[in-house]
Amino acid sequence: ASKVVIAAEPVEDTIFPGLRVDVSVFGRFQAYRLAAELQRLGSLGTLFTSYPKQVADVDRRHLYNPWHLKTLEAVCARALPSLIPRETIWAHFADRFDRGVADRLKAAAPGEIPAIHGWASHSLATLRRAKSLGYRTFLESACPHPIFKERLLSEEARRVGADFRTSRSWVDRVNAECDAADRIVVPSRYSRDSFLQLGFPEERLLTVPLG
Repeated sequence: ASKVVIAAEPVEDTIFPGLRVDVSVFGRFQAYRLAAELQRLGSLGTLFTSYPKQVADVDRRHLYNPWHLKTLEAVCARALPSLIPRETIWAHFADRFDRGVADRLKAAAPGEIPAIHGWASHSLATLRRAKSLGYRTFLESACPHPIFKERLLSEEARRVGADFRTSRSWVDRVNAECDAADRIVVPSRYSRDSFLQLGFPEERLLTVPLG
């Protein structure tokens, strides 16, 4: 099979002159492909990621990846599973990552158009800080709206007599992120419709299929 390689060198023309897009993700997901393409187009600011290794196709100058967060999360998850739920451990380190990104956002230089593209569940502080600095803010939501999903799963659980529980703090956090973002990026019409059913205007939703 042939290997697809993304060129690291920027092209002569950017998407929009002055556009600088920071990308923030606690993990990897498709954020790396997004950052590599933005770099190729000359519009990448910083890729913030918790993944501790060098990212292929993204120049080190555009990368901020504190090695200790994912390492400590993994150690705690292995050492403390009987004392602290894994989701609580993940939420703690994701929150630390989010606040660290927020602290490192830079005000726009003259003529610059700053934007942030963050992943849901670990971008609330980042989005709020970015808005205060005049950024355009984008939230990547890989799933339907959390309230829609909670209602759907609760209904299905009742039908089979099961007890469904979810993290209230997680639902509230993602809901707040959705309210804070200028645009919400979803991967399917199904996810888009979940936001529409909860009153989100269609112009705030961007459908970008995966693959």
